[in-house]
Order: sequence, then C-alpha cells, then structure tokens
Amino acid sequence: MSVFNLFKVFLLLAFLVSCRNDAEQKNVNQITGNYRLLKINVSEPVDYNADGIFETDITKYFICSPTLTINKEGTMKYPSININIENYIMEMDTGYMIKYETAECESPIYNATYIDYDEYVLIDTEWGDKLTFYKKDSNILYSKFNYANLVVQDNSGHKILKRVNLEFQYIKN
Repeated sequence: MSVFNLFKVFLLLAFLVSCRNDAEQKNVNQITGNYRLLKINVSEPVDYNADGIFETDITKYFICSPTLTINKEGTMKYPSININIENYIMEMDTGYMIKYETAECESPIYNATYIDYDEYVLIDTEWGDKLTFYKKDSNILYSKFNYANLVVQDNSGHKILKRVNLEFQYIKN
C-alpha cells in the first residue's frame, strides 16, 4: 500500500472518529441541566395517607421537591428519597390497618458519574451502585429502581404493608 493510500485511510478514520465525537457530544448536551420532580407513580394502588383511597400517583403527598443535576463533564447530583412507612397500628383480630404515620421525604444529594445512551442514562453512584434513568422524551427522565413499603389492599380487603415499585419522573427546567 502506498503512502498516499495510507494517508487517505488515515483521513477517513479521522473524519469518522470526529463525527462520532460530535454525535456523542450532542447527545450529552441534550440531557445536561437541572431537573425537578414531576411525578411519583407506584406499581399498584396504595393508600398513602390512610384515607381509604387507593391510587398510583402519590406525588401530591410530598412536601419536598428533589432535584437532579446532570453536568457535561459526565458527573451528576441525584437525590435519595426515603418514603417507607415507619409507624402503623393494626386492629387486633382483623389485621386491618387503622392508622399510620408517613415519613417525610428526605432528599440528601449524592454524587455520581454517568454514561448517556440513546434510550437511558447509566449511573455509577458514589456507593458503587449502578442505576438507570430511562428517557421518556428529550425533557423527562424516569427511574424504576426505587422501592418502598406502602399500604396496599389484599384480596380479602385488608390493608397490609407491601414492598412496591416506585417510578420517579423528573422534568428538565
């Protein structure tokens, strides 16, 4: 192969690598920014405040507004929210749940690094966990890695505590 042909191959490779980096940078720029909590959905209807109403959207019960920040450098800050029910009273003999206190949400901010893919963002937390935020569209990210012990209704109509899946949706500011 001549020097001229090697030079053409080198130029072609340089062009392809350059284009790939531009596309990756565009992808990163699309998700960088600040996000606020939009919605919290539960995998099955729960009675979050012991009023007898079972629902899957529990956003209205949160007094805090956790935020998510994604930086261009591949770093991010994300909230950790604890919403498990801590205290409850069961009626003797029937097992009906008659009163409980819901924990106020806490949202300490943790650091992480991320890799942005077309349909999701893969996160490596400072604790060594690997989490995934999925892209609903260009402005909404959602997670499916959260769980909580909340009140559900069993087949016999009793209120019981059960571990349920949570989906946190964040919208870009």
